[in-house]
Amino acid sequence: MRKLEIRPHFDYTVLAPPNIVTDRLHAALNRSRDRFAGDIIGTQCHLTVAKPFLHIYSPYLTFEIMSHPAGTQFVGRFMPQLSIWSLYITLYGATIMTTVGLGILGWVQTSLQLYPWGLWGIPIGLLLLVGLYFSAFVGQSIGATQMTTIRNFVVQSVSEENQP
Repeated sequence: MRKLEIRPHFDYTVLAPPNIVTDRLHAALNRSRDRFAGDIIGTQCHLTVAKPFLHIYSPYLTFEIMSHPAGTQFVGRFMPQLSIWSLYITLYGATIMTTVGLGILGWVQTSLQLYPWGLWGIPIGLLLLVGLYFSAFVGQSIGATQMTTIRNFVVQSVSEENQP
């Protein structure tokens, strides 16, 4: 069973030094600009699918290229597009603040011996948070094909057997 993560890990090790691996990845990205978009800046790499294939559910891969005793290691994470990720963070924050505010209102209503209708905001807010959490996995399942495509692109781009 796969581990549930909002932002799945990407770990990969190549038996080549980081400078050669980075050059291979640069060359592959330049050859595949019609299918992939991204940048390699220093040891950081950011990849997604090209604009014609980009959807609201399209994944975004960011990873670091690090030296490793066996050669080079990529360590990173898949996540939603930055605009979607920002929306999630905003929705989480707004839901938490509203839930806490309604909880405080309910406590004040209780202390004033009024009907504490504000306390209903706590279970509703918790349900909304759980819904937001699991909606991330729905997006992952929809974008799983593109996530696999991006991962395979990176792996094939830097592997020894695909080099001339």
